[in-house]
Amino acid sequence: MGHNSKTKSQKKAAKNVALQQYVEQDTVVNEDWRLHAVTAVSKDSRAGAMEFKRGDVIKLPGTYRLHDGKAITVGAPNVNALLLDFAVRLDIETQDVLHEIQAEAKHPALTMATFPDRKMFDGFEKRMASAVFAFTAIESFTNEIIEIAYGQGYRYEQKQKHGLVASLDIENVLWLTLDEKLGKIVPDALKIKSPKQTIHWDNFKRLKRIRNRIVHLKGRDRANSMDRSLWEEMLRPKAANFGRQMFDLVGYVYEQAPHLRLRWHHKWPW
Repeated sequence: MGHNSKTKSQKKAAKNVALQQYVEQDTVVNEDWRLHAVTAVSKDSRAGAMEFKRGDVIKLPGTYRLHDGKAITVGAPNVNALLLDFAVRLDIETQDVLHEIQAEAKHPALTMATFPDRKMFDGFEKRMASAVFAFTAIESFTNEIIEIAYGQGYRYEQKQKHGLVASLDIENVLWLTLDEKLGKIVPDALKIKSPKQTIHWDNFKRLKRIRNRIVHLKGRDRANSMDRSLWEEMLRPKAANFGRQMFDLVGYVYEQAPHLRLRWHHKWPW
């Protein structure tokens, strides 16, 4: 694809997604947006000895055993929402630091800018955490879509060497690279356009590169000079919004497959 056509595609994909209105009962509206599944009884009813009134809230429960053997029950969380929420919180907390660094570096009287250690290190910590959590969120979302599709009878047929085609089971599919799962399998399973050749894919590839450098640290990643170190890459403006960028990537998929009914995406507070 030529440069001009790719740019047009990227600009088109960068627009805010237009999702259908998400309607839910009044008693559910104020429930935490990170719940995995929540609804309300539509009319008075009975199930065995249990009575339900219209509007009663029903949540998918999460029950967790504590160290003393007791258990606590809350609504089950949506892990994708938790991960992206935390990533965005970290992104927001580092915005001021990044702006200060950029302003200091542009000072006309300086040829080499310096910056307070504590602020810089706090920013680095949060940038690293945001990258890891945002990447984990998109991997979790991708695996979830694939597992749902397989539960509904879908099978991915992967082209092998010499033109052979293999139908992969779920265990083997989940071990494929995230690039293949996100760029090929999810679009194939949902019958939607691939995010490749969009700005969302560019953001994903940048995040993947940074996340991999964090998780698989090598000498040059720990370098403390201007030699394309990990620190330098995380100071780039395009690498400042990992959480929001991956939320938009989910939105690119969701706008083409609204039947997924992602409540947390509709009620996203950021």
